[in-house]
Amino acid sequence: MPRHFFNMSDGYRDAEGLDVDDQHQLRALAIKTAAEVFGENPSLWNGNSWRMKVTDEEGNLALDLELVARVTASDSANRAKGESPTYTADTVSITNKSGTLAASSIRVMV
Repeated sequence: MPRHFFNMSDGYRDAEGLDVDDQHQLRALAIKTAAEVFGENPSLWNGNSWRMKVTDEEGNLALDLELVARVTASDSANRAKGESPTYTADTVSITNKSGTLAASSIRVMV
């Protein structure tokens, strides 16, 4: 079972990594990890591009996840009313060695 490391564009380097069996599981873990990072860091919802590069034990790129997210006016209004906003990531792109696997929008409840 190969070990993979989830490294972030903000400089965070995954020192532990996770054992991942296949590409489907790797993509699912990358998306779950990105959702957790964005849920814990509202400052990332600024419209700037954010990346997660997943590498194998030899340092080879296995996945490149790019997100662009921003808070909309309705999300700001919900927060002002004390309600939990739903953030929308404008673009989610997951790329592996073969090219882009998925590009779509996601919604994250905080």
